[in-house]
Order: sequence, then C-alpha cells, then structure tokens
Amino acid sequence: MTIYNLHSSVVDAHHSGAHILPPDGKDASDDDAEIFNFVPSLHGARLLNEKEVSLLQRSRVNLMQKPEKPLHCAGIIDNLLIASSDFVDLVEALCPGCHQAVPLQHVWFKRAKEPSPGRYFGLLIAGYTRTVDLERSNIYRKKLPQFELPVVLLTGATVSTRVVYAQAANRLPIWADDATGAVFCTESFRARVNGLPGLSGLEFLDCTEI
Repeated sequence: MTIYNLHSSVVDAHHSGAHILPPDGKDASDDDAEIFNFVPSLHGARLLNEKEVSLLQRSRVNLMQKPEKPLHCAGIIDNLLIASSDFVDLVEALCPGCHQAVPLQHVWFKRAKEPSPGRYFGLLIAGYTRTVDLERSNIYRKKLPQFELPVVLLTGATVSTRVVYAQAANRLPIWADDATGAVFCTESFRARVNGLPGLSGLEFLDCTEI
C-alpha cells in the first residue's frame, strides 16, 4: 500500500501556507504573547486540551491565498491542518474519532479587510502511529530550554530522506507520526481528496517504505 506525506501545495496556494499569530494583535516577540504550537515530540501524541483549543480559537490565522479560490487545506502546521468543512467531513467519514476539528473565527485571507469566520477549521490529525524511521530519515532535533524533550521534526526533502514503515498504513487512511507529527495518508485517501470540487491545496509526497 502506497504511503504519502502530506504537504501544503505551493502550486495550488500560489503562496505558502497559513500562519497562526497571537491573539489581541500582539507580536510573537512580545513578552506576554500567547503563541499556539503543538508538536507531539514536546506535548505528547494526543488531542488538544481545553486551554490549547481556546488559544487556537482566539488566535489570528493568516492565509496566504485569495478568497476567490479557497483551498480545502490552506496550510499544515505540524499535524494541524487549516481545513475546509468539506475536508473535515471527509476525514470524519473515513476515520471517525481519530481527529479533532476546532472551528476558527479569526481567519484572514490575503489582503482581506475583514475576517472570514466559519470557513475553516483547525483539524488536528490524531490516530497516532509510529511511521517515520528516525534513523534513516532527515530529522531536525532542537532542545528548547522550557521543555525536557527536544523538538523532533521530519525535514526530508526527497523520497530517500522520507523513510517510513509500510505497516503504518494498515489502520487508518490518514494519520500522524507519533514522534514528528508529520501527516501521512494512503492512495485511497488521496483519491478521495482529489475528488473534492476545487483545489485541494495539498501535495502528496512519495516516501521510501520499509
């Protein structure tokens, strides 16, 4: 079974992805800024807790796309997708209970003068499975002083640097690696996404399966 690593598509978006900014108009460099991030290597392979959901809903989400051609996936931040309701419905139909969808109210399209609430969700892909071979793949590790564990992210730029375990595809059509948070899917899921009307906003990258 073919496994794909999900990435934001620069071709579909014309620009790159989405950005989650602190609420209340603050800058990320402000001492009192609340910054949303969720990396399984730091926070554990789990769903968002109530505090994290609240922060995500209050945060400003800037999309690097125009509203005339909305994408089903406007960006991927670790294993959180900024996803349309159609995309969320598809994930719910194929793997109920293995994700968390948070409605976003402060979503701003590129050059927009007002937000577009209700059009996108923060979709956390759960159903965590050990997928990435951390020894053979390109992995970024960084120790942050406020955390006991290091950040661990998949940074493979080629097929040979995205090395995954083939058996990881046996359980779900879309899932996240429990170490890096990278999101993966099967061929059948890719076909269903590409069958949605409009642009998917996704690139499906081949992996080396072992």
